[in-house]
Amino acid sequence: MGLFILYLPFEVLGQLLRSLSLSGSLGNAVAWGLYVVFSLLPLGWGALWLNRKKEPWRAIELLLVLVSIYSFYLFYQFINPQLFYQGIAAVGEAADLEPMLKGFAAMLWYVFLGSYILLRLTRQMKQEAVSERKGYLYGSLSKLLFFSVMFYGASALYGAGIQMVEGVQALGENAGARGFDYLFIGLRFLLMLLPKGCLLGTLWQGRNLLKKMEEGPYGAKTVEAARKLAIMAVGAVKACVYSALLWNGSLFLFRTELVSVDYSLHLSLQPLLLAFAALILARYVEEAGELYQEHEMII
Repeated sequence: MGLFILYLPFEVLGQLLRSLSLSGSLGNAVAWGLYVVFSLLPLGWGALWLNRKKEPWRAIELLLVLVSIYSFYLFYQFINPQLFYQGIAAVGEAADLEPMLKGFAAMLWYVFLGSYILLRLTRQMKQEAVSERKGYLYGSLSKLLFFSVMFYGASALYGAGIQMVEGVQALGENAGARGFDYLFIGLRFLLMLLPKGCLLGTLWQGRNLLKKMEEGPYGAKTVEAARKLAIMAVGAVKACVYSALLWNGSLFLFRTELVSVDYSLHLSLQPLLLAFAALILARYVEEAGELYQEHEMII
């Protein structure tokens, strides 16, 4: 299912182009035109961006050429999915491997495009002028946090949802399953999302802190936002620990009422590292604000 999400856009566009191509001569011509347009989109987007920013083409832009070349190959594969099975002798094995083959092919496209974006961001950060552009730095990091929250939130919901569906299906096949078992599936779903939700809240508060720092890095609002970030980070650590304790404790207490008992200990280091970083940052912002106020009073 996870691989299906990766190749879903290419699957939909591939089926659309295939349907158009088989609809007649006019549809075939339209399909070929769309095939070229879809494949050249990465290169066209890069060219428009460089022209808008009035920047010259450099070596890393060759990655965009590579993405478009690979797009021609990838869309052709999805238009003709039987090509994924070349080299596989058994038809049954090919059918079983289809999601994996398509997922890996799509993943390589994301790797090429992601590599270009990261290299481009790295090159921009090395420019000397950027160090003087406070708004650019704060804005870029704020956008990065925004997309991180969206991606992490979607991944958390997807992972917890998949486990919940699989658990319900497994209980449906078990004749001894009772309502109490389904209740624990819902409990596990909530306890999986609780620490991740707290972590998402912490990241979002970090984004708010960046906005306050852009307005005034030494202001009272910035100090208050930093303190709130530290509090939320510590809360994320507590949520992670308490969720694990509550889940395993509930399983132990009601183990005789359940058809299956799945003890698990999920103690991620991410909230802990984030909490330490937030506490250090809060202390730094507070001390910097105090020094700034003292300096203003002396002047």
